[in-house]
Amino acid sequence: MQTLLSHRFAFLAVHIVFILVRLVFRRSSATSWLYSMYILTTALSTFVQVQLELVGRPKYDQRGQVLQSGSDLGQAGLTEYMWDFIYLTWAIQLLVAFTTTWAWGLYLLVSCF
Repeated sequence: MQTLLSHRFAFLAVHIVFILVRLVFRRSSATSWLYSMYILTTALSTFVQVQLELVGRPKYDQRGQVLQSGSDLGQAGLTEYMWDFIYLTWAIQLLVAFTTTWAWGLYLLVSCF
């Protein structure tokens, strides 16, 4: 549960930084490509994060008894790749915020390996 909460705060922090730095302070360099990629990557990482929250959150009955404890979010396999995708997306968004829109190309570099 603590993992989910800390990731929500990290999600908010990354997006606040991106919006302030790139869309407010460096607004003159913002293009439709920047907006499109930001919206696309934010939508994808949000979808993945919501999926992780759905499987990781415990389920309770009406009396407060635990029905299902929720999946281990630290397990290897698909869950690990989902976290990696979220972290990669956040890193690239911060890189784009402080450098150039060419940083979106890192997705291509990662997908080749």
